[in-house]
Amino acid sequence: MRAQNVGVFVSSELTDGSIEERGFAAGLESADVICDRLGTAAIPGSGPWVAWLSNTSLSVHARNRVPVPASSGAYVRAADPATKIADDLPDLN
Repeated sequence: MRAQNVGVFVSSELTDGSIEERGFAAGLESADVICDRLGTAAIPGSGPWVAWLSNTSLSVHARNRVPVPASSGAYVRAADPATKIADDLPDLN
């Protein structure tokens, strides 16, 4: 079942491109762990959160990793769900 709306937030955490989080595989998996940690800390009870990242070979593209809202939903600002970011996945480009 898809969520009505999907929350979006921006982090300022820096990386040199080799993202590592203790106990997780390096790369996208670690980035998702970091993103989920930051998102749920900012908005308790929310999530799960995934990082808007592709891998270096682009075999995994960022836009295919994010949740898709329900047909009547949208991407909204997580801290202020009344603020719409995009209507659908193609609109996030």
